[in-house]
Amino acid sequence: MKRHSMFLILMTVLAAGQLASKQAPKHASPKSPAATAAPPAAAPFVFKISSQDKAKKNPVPFTDASVAGGKKLYATECALCHGANGDGKGSLASVLKVKLLDMTKPGALANRTDGELFAIISQGSPTMPKEEGRLSTTQRWEIVDFLHSLGGKTPPKATEREKLQLERTIVINH
Repeated sequence: MKRHSMFLILMTVLAAGQLASKQAPKHASPKSPAATAAPPAAAPFVFKISSQDKAKKNPVPFTDASVAGGKKLYATECALCHGANGDGKGSLASVLKVKLLDMTKPGALANRTDGELFAIISQGSPTMPKEEGRLSTTQRWEIVDFLHSLGGKTPPKATEREKLQLERTIVINH
């Protein structure tokens, strides 16, 4: 909980600073180009992902248990920007003025491998904190599983053995 609160405070401070730096100067007249021109659109961030990372396979079976675990983590680590339902319209995204992918659309993540999604979650970006070091390897793979469910993929029910293995792995990795 402390980590989540600190993250929220940090992101709020960063967002406030970004907004303050983008406001038009007080001396600009309403007719001046600086006061009326729309800010240039930011180029989308390009993730640098190695071919080895792209080829990584998710070792966590795609089950209702892994999706449920990923959903809990997503709610605390991702939803503020990416939206509670994954539509890319989280409250912080609008403050930071970033346009995020609507992952609820079927096929939205079709061009990304599991390894790429894992690398993106792990590495972060200039506006997204990296989760490597904050979440265990298994937890990051669970988020990948949850992201697949956002696009409509339905997971099978986990066996008792898979549930126990998942719980054991999270405890060991953390």
